[in-house]
Amino acid sequence: MQMVHDYEPVGFNYLLFTKVDNVKQPGHLLELTYKTGTPVSYVCAGDTIPDDIEAANALTLAYMIWKG
Repeated sequence: MQMVHDYEPVGFNYLLFTKVDNVKQPGHLLELTYKTGTPVSYVCAGDTIPDDIEAANALTLAYMIWKG
């Protein structure tokens, strides 16, 4: 939430999650989208850019949370 707060003056329409492979509780990422009402555009899990960047969709996010 701190980063969202820091970027509010600039404005944004979407969230981009990087390093999701290092997140211990990925459910918090969805909590952030819920609290801000902002959709997720892309997720990145891995160190190979741009190969590891993918468009966010419900299936990808659900798998990420299920996998933990």
